[in-house]
Amino acid sequence: DGPLEDAVSTDDSVWTISNSTEASNSQVVISLEKCKKTWWKHVIEGHPEIDTTKVDSTQNISEYDEVTQAAIRKIVHEQR
Repeated sequence: DGPLEDAVSTDDSVWTISNSTEASNSQVVISLEKCKKTWWKHVIEGHPEIDTTKVDSTQNISEYDEVTQAAIRKIVHEQR
């Protein structure tokens, strides 16, 4: 219980109940769509931090908005 790390898009976030034959195995699955594509230290403030080194962080440049794509290309160009 507590505030989220950052803002989420309530229109694009969903939750579902995963039913099982046993009531004790049912799950609530929550999918939060972040407003900004950034790494969160944790989902809920005050909870344990996420070890981001264990997360696959590969993303195609085309998946970013145009401003972010331009910034990435500039950085790559400057490193050459």
